[in-house]
Amino acid sequence: MREKRGGQQESGFVTLIIAAGLVLCGVLLLLIGRLGGAAADQAKARIAADAAALAGAAEGCESAGELARANGAVLVSCVGEAADVQVRVTVHEAEASARARREETVESIPPSVPPVLR
Repeated sequence: MREKRGGQQESGFVTLIIAAGLVLCGVLLLLIGRLGGAAADQAKARIAADAAALAGAAEGCESAGELARANGAVLVSCVGEAADVQVRVTVHEAEASARARREETVESIPPSVPPVLR
């Protein structure tokens, strides 16, 4: 222990400040990790919703569910006809929705065009 002028004692004050700083850094790191995880889940949900909507418009809601699962998401809803579908998916706590519409353009291509180019 050191004695300051006037007979007061100083002991461990620097250690206390360093410990408080380390605790604060740990809390900040946990918060940043959670926010980063939530942002990653939201991005994954958006990607899965887009893919599921495209699959739903092309092949129906069953395909939408399969593609959502393949992208790590859960298909919450799939509404619409085969040509116009809106889906909603979740990844952990993140949720996203997407809509896709299939337009029949293959018929407008003349039969003389080889199938590879259609």
